[in-house]
Amino acid sequence: MKIDGIDELTAIAEKAQRQLDELIDTVQELNRVQIRVEASLNDERSPGKIPKETCLKN
Repeated sequence: MKIDGIDELTAIAEKAQRQLDELIDTVQELNRVQIRVEASLNDERSPGKIPKETCLKN
């Protein structure tokens, strides 16, 4: 890839920064979802609570 001047290089860097920011946002959202899923699974495994799978079978 040939870059014609500082303006084009700046534009490429800005686009890369926006894509990186979007990727970081996506990873952070996936982490939040993972935390919620793990918390939900832990709640279902708590003593005295009937797991959803058992409820669905009956």
